[in-house]
Amino acid sequence: MNNIDWSKLITAEDKARASVPSTVSRRQFKMQLAISGLSAQVETWIASQPELVQIAFEESGSFVRTDEMLVLGFDALGFTEEQVDQFFTEAARL
Repeated sequence: MNNIDWSKLITAEDKARASVPSTVSRRQFKMQLAISGLSAQVETWIASQPELVQIAFEESGSFVRTDEMLVLGFDALGFTEEQVDQFFTEAARL
């Protein structure tokens, strides 16, 4: 019988996903919006959202990749999961 240690068989996609930060600071997030040219578009979307979403965007000290508000916002911008991963990866470098 072949004794393969399946835990060591990690794909390149698994490695890439593991290196994506799950959280970035407010500063990093907002700077990355500016760098990406998305600030005005995001501000417009936020202004159209319920008050609690607006408060969360304005008052959060950090932004979590899987937060429902962020998922909805990135979806509204037409981002793919890979683009969101890239956004968070680049934001974390700031």
